[in-house]
Amino acid sequence: MKINIIGDIAGRYDELMLLLSKMPEADLIIAVGDLIDRGPKSKEVVEWFMNNDKAIAIYGNHEDLMINGIVHKDMRLWLHNGGDATLRSYLEEGQDAIDSADVPVQHLQWLQTLPLWYQTDDLFISHAPVTSLKYIPGQYDERHRRPEEGSFIWNRTEPKKPQNKFMIYGHNGKFKKHKSGDGSEFAICIDNSHSGRLTGIHWPTKEIFSQDFLDREEHKDLYCDIEAR
Repeated sequence: MKINIIGDIAGRYDELMLLLSKMPEADLIIAVGDLIDRGPKSKEVVEWFMNNDKAIAIYGNHEDLMINGIVHKDMRLWLHNGGDATLRSYLEEGQDAIDSADVPVQHLQWLQTLPLWYQTDDLFISHAPVTSLKYIPGQYDERHRRPEEGSFIWNRTEPKKPQNKFMIYGHNGKFKKHKSGDGSEFAICIDNSHSGRLTGIHWPTKEIFSQDFLDREEHKDLYCDIEAR
C-alpha cells in the first residue's frame, strides 16, 4: 500500500494542500497528529480530514489540549499553546472575540475518536516518538493522553535502537533521521515546524517532500533553517 505521511500540520491548511500536490498518488494519507493550533486554518484542516475517506489523523497532544480546553474546561494550557488561533478559525464573519467561537460538537466528537497510532506489517506511525514497540497502549487508552512527559502523545525521548518496524513520528519540531550502527535508517521525525516547513514522506519509497510555511519569509527570525534530509 502506498501512503503519504504528513508531519504536524498545526492549522496550515494551505500548506497542506500545496504539499499534497507535490507528492505522488497514494492509497492513504496519514497525519501524525497536531492538526490544529498556531496556524490560521485549523477548522479547515479538521474538516478536510473529517470528510476524506482516504485520510487518517493520529491523535496528538494539541488535539488533547483542545479537548481538555473545551470539553473539560481547562482553557489556560491550550490557549498558551496556540489554541487561540484555532478558536479564531471558528469565528463567523464579523466576530472578533475568541470566546464567541462556536466549535461544532461533531468536530469535538471526531477528534476524540482519533487513534493513538497506526501500523502495518513493517511500519509504525505515532504522534510522539516511541522509545520501544514492546509496550504499545490500546488505541484509546486514556492513561496515555495525559500531559506528562512519559505519556504516549507527549513523550520526547527519541527511539534509541532499531525495532521490528520502521517508525515515523512528529511532535519534536525538527526533521531527523535515526540510523543504526551500520548506517541504515530505522526511524524518522517528520515534524519540521521549527524550520517553518510542513514535511511529508511517501511510503514505501521514503521520498521526502517539503512545503515552506507561506509566511516563513515574513517571520524567518522565528525559524531555524534545517532542511529535510
